[in-house]
Amino acid sequence: MKTIALFGVGLMGTPFARHLVEQGHTVRLYNRTRSKAEAVEGAQVFDTPAQAAENTEFVFSVLADDQAVLDTVTTEVLQKMKPDGVHLSCSTISVETTERLVRLASDAQREHLSCPFLGRPDFVEKKAHQFLLSGSSERKADVEKMLQPTCKAVLNFGPDPTAAVRTKLATNFMIASAIVSMGEAFSMLERAGLNPEDALNLWTSSLLDCPLYKAYGGKVLEKDYQTPLFPLRLGLKDTTLIHQEAVGQGSPRLLVEAVKTYFERAVSNGKGDLDWTGVTQEIRE
Repeated sequence: MKTIALFGVGLMGTPFARHLVEQGHTVRLYNRTRSKAEAVEGAQVFDTPAQAAENTEFVFSVLADDQAVLDTVTTEVLQKMKPDGVHLSCSTISVETTERLVRLASDAQREHLSCPFLGRPDFVEKKAHQFLLSGSSERKADVEKMLQPTCKAVLNFGPDPTAAVRTKLATNFMIASAIVSMGEAFSMLERAGLNPEDALNLWTSSLLDCPLYKAYGGKVLEKDYQTPLFPLRLGLKDTTLIHQEAVGQGSPRLLVEAVKTYFERAVSNGKGDLDWTGVTQEIRE
């Protein structure tokens, strides 16, 4: 069994921490709001990241955005780990921040792996999510073995630590685009006086028979935005990162920019705390 620190006990980090405890690992938690960490039975709770990281083999950062990661994961914190310690970044962050985390780990004479979640909090709760793993570490096989009982699959994207990050951004672009397209399609049908439920049943029983359209389509249909599984403001964060990556690569981005614009408008109109499917409320209005 491993000694693990986890920074960020939120919607994703809480069920993941519980899974690690259930596997018999020693789990040391840090969260800005201490009470959230204290709700995870069987874990130890600390007041600072450095205290939580003390003498651990692995540090997981499950934090909201780039700045939160950089504020929490420092060279000094990483030096608290065991000499063969590995930092695993599970957040959806930029390529630039990932490269900086690799340098921070190197400065601390530790290792870094990118390990973003693919799945919503309810998927993590059911161990139905996947981990996208990339980077170079002698302990990569140990990490895969440790993660496998906590999820559906661990997908290895090779030695480049930015590969998993870029793949996660591209995947979130596909999801955000699907949500926006359903919002426009539903609006078109509703304005014609039709019930979009019939269309959704058609789509999800034929050409779009997949969890993405079934799960998100249901939330869009029912206008189920008030209990966020992923807040809309973080959807804007992700679409901004996606746009930055597209600009950096010089790739086509007309659709990227359209999707990002919808999220910008929704947040500016006070919808940032809705579920990110709430962007379709902005479209309908």
